[in-house]
Amino acid sequence: MAPTARTGSWKHRFKEQEQLLANADNILRLSTLTEIRSPEDVVTLHRHLGACIQETRQLEDKLAKKLSKKLKNQVPNNGRGIQRQNSIGPFLAWLKENGAKMNGCSIAAFEGYGLGIKLDQTAAKNSLIMSVPSKLFMSTDSAKRSILSNLFDKLDILKNMPNVLLAIHLLVEKFSPNSFWKSYINTLPKTYNTILYFTQLELEELAGSCALEPSYTQIRSIIRQYAYFYKVFATLDHEIGELMHKFSFKEYCWAVSTVMTRQNLVPLAPNQTFLIPLFDMCNHANGGIITDYNPETDQLECLASKDFQEGEQLFFYEDNEHDYRLVSMCTAVPKRVELLKSMGMPPSFLIQITKDTKTISDDLLAFTRVMCLPSDQIDQWMPKEKSAALAKPDCPLDAQLTKRCWDYLKIRLTVELAHFKTTIEEDLEILNKPNLSENMKLIVKLRLSEKRLLKSFAAVVEEMSQKERLINLSDRLRVANLHKKELNFKLVVIGDFGVGKTSIINRYTDGEFSSSYKVTIGADFAVKTLEWDEETRINLHLWDIAGHERFGALTGIFYRHSVGAALVFDLTRPETFKSIKKWLIDLRKKVSLPGGLAIPTILLANKGDITTETIPADINDFCLENNIMAWFITSAKNNIQIDEAMLKLTNNALRNHHSLQFPLITDDVIKLATENGHGPPNGEPNTRRFYCCGT
Repeated sequence: MAPTARTGSWKHRFKEQEQLLANADNILRLSTLTEIRSPEDVVTLHRHLGACIQETRQLEDKLAKKLSKKLKNQVPNNGRGIQRQNSIGPFLAWLKENGAKMNGCSIAAFEGYGLGIKLDQTAAKNSLIMSVPSKLFMSTDSAKRSILSNLFDKLDILKNMPNVLLAIHLLVEKFSPNSFWKSYINTLPKTYNTILYFTQLELEELAGSCALEPSYTQIRSIIRQYAYFYKVFATLDHEIGELMHKFSFKEYCWAVSTVMTRQNLVPLAPNQTFLIPLFDMCNHANGGIITDYNPETDQLECLASKDFQEGEQLFFYEDNEHDYRLVSMCTAVPKRVELLKSMGMPPSFLIQITKDTKTISDDLLAFTRVMCLPSDQIDQWMPKEKSAALAKPDCPLDAQLTKRCWDYLKIRLTVELAHFKTTIEEDLEILNKPNLSENMKLIVKLRLSEKRLLKSFAAVVEEMSQKERLINLSDRLRVANLHKKELNFKLVVIGDFGVGKTSIINRYTDGEFSSSYKVTIGADFAVKTLEWDEETRINLHLWDIAGHERFGALTGIFYRHSVGAALVFDLTRPETFKSIKKWLIDLRKKVSLPGGLAIPTILLANKGDITTETIPADINDFCLENNIMAWFITSAKNNIQIDEAMLKLTNNALRNHHSLQFPLITDDVIKLATENGHGPPNGEPNTRRFYCCGT
């Protein structure tokens, strides 16, 4: 419940404090009640929250000036405003007074690092460099012994989140006139390069990175915590409430960032988090020091892990050698889910790629094979003795399916790379720009790291696929169907989010429908193989393009080399038909046939099982005016006219294949057939349709 006006511990409240309380209510409402159904919703929410925070910052600045005048002669400065460099002397005196030791080292400023620990003399491997008694540690335990004890007993967030408790403890000590940790707090950085200091535009530069979603989640959590604590402190009739009159979003971001970047675990007690003065001056590098807690002396001890020369900076763990990039794969097709379950695997799989990933795990191999099995072959792999073989490298699969598995992995990695707005080369150019902000440097370096991991793993997949091709080439040449002409057609399925694009593709490729909604991130894909006639096989690569505006800049990458397109709108959401023109313009601006001709295009009015009353009156004219060859009422749920629509699109793509500049697949080499395609098997296609216009 919001506090009533002019009550609580903040007596004689300024109007800015009232406005900040109202803002806190708004932030809590936005961050807890907003429904998030898509990546676009996340961005929209954070833009709204960002506007609230911007207003909060402006109010805090005004309030700080008023409080500064009012409290100028009432509250000691407690060191605030002291330059970090000037705080070193008092800090060293405090360390010495309380038993901390520095053996042949000192605190110094380093270019690009800020303050750090410098060796003033040579240090032999395993020699003691510094020791810090436990009484200097700030911890969750010391927080419970402070004036926070009563609040700790009342607030579950402080009981259940040690890092939050430590952040509030740090602020209480920062605002306390006679804090024991005053000298330590004055040495802490005044600002950080954590995501809490990123602008919304900088955050959106993380597009494509697997760090984007958790970054948004964490920022949203911190904003919500700030709003919650602001209301708590504003209404406390308690010493803490009076002490925390300077609590602000800026101060909370600082405290949380301090804990995020400097917290440590020490085996003093379970579930405790610590800030350790002096020790947290060490910047990060691999193999700098060995750290341990000595229970006999009750102190943290730091030993050199190698021989150090005079003047060197003392580091610990600069970069995480175990950095990784996650790539997710999943299926909602019931039969595939059932097969995976029989193998003891979930319906989703995370590929964890590190710099040391030089092969493909048996689990990934098994999951990929299940994803690529033709739907009419899944049942024959259901018996346990057969499904177990899918995880074995020597699993007896035909050459076509084996190749399909490798292609699936290659395309999956291509899609992941396409989610980024920039290439590796462009990121390297950005890093060389003068005056690039520290935040942008971090963002670009992160993007580079992830792209290099993806590229590295793509090379592993390519190498393994080539090895298998060479090993089995002689066997494959004996298989008659490899002598068929193979055509590879890339078809894109386009439309607003939630219109059923993924369901249409799943119905067409797997014969399955799932009622659960899964947001497509960037693009996804599936493969449908058609045995067109005795001489021709057509592999349809169907690309499911995300329907969210945030991916608009990426569509050119996903459209590339397309030979046909299916535009989809939702009959239960008439506004999605209005968006078709936008998608069509975007498509034709970015891809065309040789000579500038438009690629064959069809229009699907989906969810016809629910209603057909919302069919636009001008749909026939729309198709004729925009050179759309046909339109169909479809239903992925009831399998209405999906096959007919795709057959129409494939037939028209086949007419153009002479002019396409893509390489017919013979053995595993992609080429393009030059012979005319023939009609589909089993005679003429079913031409029944509810409504259709065009050729």
